[in-house]
Amino acid sequence: MSFLSPWALLWLGSIPVLLWIWRFAATHRQISIPSLVPFERLLRRPPRRRTRLVVNTLFWLQLAALILLVLALVQPAIVQPRPKTILAVLDTSASMAGRLRGPSRFELAKQQLARRIARKAPRDQYFIVSTAPVTAVTPEPSGESARLGQAVDAVRVGEMTGNVATAVQIGQALLGGRADRILVVTDEARPADVPAGVEVLTVGEPLANTAIVGLESERPLCGIAAPHLMVTVENFSAAACRIQLSVRQDGRPLAEPVSKELAPRERSSVPLAIPETFEGWLEVILEAPEDALAVDNRAHILIRSSAVLPVAVVSEHAPFRRVIGEWLSACEALTWTDGPLADAQAPHLVVTDGQSAPDGGAVGILRLLPSLASQGAAFAHWVVAGDHAIGAYLPSVEPVVASLPAALKTAPAGEPVLWGLVKGRRVPIVLAGEEVGRRIVSFSIDPVASPSSIPVLVTFFNSLRWLMGQTDMVRTGEPIILASLEPGPVTVHRPNGTIERFSHPGGTFRYDAATAAGRYRFLHGRREEIRAVNFLDPLESNLLERSSTWRPVSSAPADSRDEPRSQHPLTNFLIALILGLLMAEWWLYTTKKR
Repeated sequence: MSFLSPWALLWLGSIPVLLWIWRFAATHRQISIPSLVPFERLLRRPPRRRTRLVVNTLFWLQLAALILLVLALVQPAIVQPRPKTILAVLDTSASMAGRLRGPSRFELAKQQLARRIARKAPRDQYFIVSTAPVTAVTPEPSGESARLGQAVDAVRVGEMTGNVATAVQIGQALLGGRADRILVVTDEARPADVPAGVEVLTVGEPLANTAIVGLESERPLCGIAAPHLMVTVENFSAAACRIQLSVRQDGRPLAEPVSKELAPRERSSVPLAIPETFEGWLEVILEAPEDALAVDNRAHILIRSSAVLPVAVVSEHAPFRRVIGEWLSACEALTWTDGPLADAQAPHLVVTDGQSAPDGGAVGILRLLPSLASQGAAFAHWVVAGDHAIGAYLPSVEPVVASLPAALKTAPAGEPVLWGLVKGRRVPIVLAGEEVGRRIVSFSIDPVASPSSIPVLVTFFNSLRWLMGQTDMVRTGEPIILASLEPGPVTVHRPNGTIERFSHPGGTFRYDAATAAGRYRFLHGRREEIRAVNFLDPLESNLLERSSTWRPVSSAPADSRDEPRSQHPLTNFLIALILGLLMAEWWLYTTKKR
């Protein structure tokens, strides 16, 4: 209770006025009677009764109305703790499914969140958001414990990477910034600096796990040889582990399993031989004795009869086409055309000196600098950045004489693979990345003005090899993009057997719901395309040392030691009660008068 206007209590002085009015009315009451004979005995008594206050129901109603009027003028209010809106972020990334014995991390996380919901204040509301993918588990904040419990039970762990900070920001945006508290339930390491108003509950313990972190189909680019698979595996454990890799097609073994001993925390590439004439989809399966996660033990890849895609050289400059043609002609396994392919929808690579290339079926683009933008041959030291495939067969530092551009700029998509040290400047030479579902390599060198050298040719053909790899495979969470589809319905068959249908207006088709690992079938009229979605994420597979995806959020809840409180005024209720008393008093008065 809170009195907002205490000076209104002075109106209690009106109560004696009411008493005086009733006493005055009682002492001046006159009753007309025809004769005093029956009252002679009573008239001899002292008139004590007339000197006292005579009250009845009307008096009590008026007194109650007057007291309530004074209370209404005081403006009382009930002060209660304001209900809090709690944003609960439940980590549903693939690592939450990890277990060796007992419940999984995800089951422990749901138990933790359910206990918090059971202990919440009656008026508090929870808004639950999952991380992989970011989805609102509850459509709006709710204070019903039973409803919240059912929503938590219905959540399932995903098969993709999750980001806690992104889920928090999206959850705050959905709430319009009205989150009073943030609760994060995850298996990630607790951040070092957690702002006030944010609570992080960490579940699970370090687990040993062995995972497939990379998959490539390789064969000599410029020669004829049997293809083989290169599987990259990593042992996320403090102890040595023996693994076994097998290759299957539709559940049938295709080759003898390969075993390998992995040292603690070792990453290794294991070649797997497959039949030379094989063509189709393969599934690679990893088996290990101590393995806490299943989603990273399988991967799919498409093996073509020819691993080499045709190459189209697109340029308006004849010297550029001539030099690139001489390089491509040195590879007997490569087929190339001077200009765009006749069938623009067929999968192929494009080598160009421009900033754009025809859409069509180009699955990869290699951009080289136009000769007009060159500043002439210059001496530089090329430095290989990381272990990217484009830098293979190149020393860590290699002196190179090549024609570099006058102004080197970073491509819109891509990370530097090769750096150049030119006159004390560190500039990017090769950038590799993806753009609109296609691999793109930006090679900052003029092939016409540059003398032919081994580093330039190795980098050029390594770029082509990388552009040809994994054209039909993406990672979970990434979009699947099909180029140049005609207008009409598109049917998507997911790995779990569910079917989705879309109405496509034509052009590039983008599918953003590739959240599960496996093969996706796209049907468009008589055209069928299959894409493999694999879970290849070493950070998520590392259950031994989980890293945190937390970063400072833009609008964290304010730090306040006092619980937020709210006031509920009672003035309107009291006024309504006064009106009710006055109506009752008026009804009794008129009834008595009649």
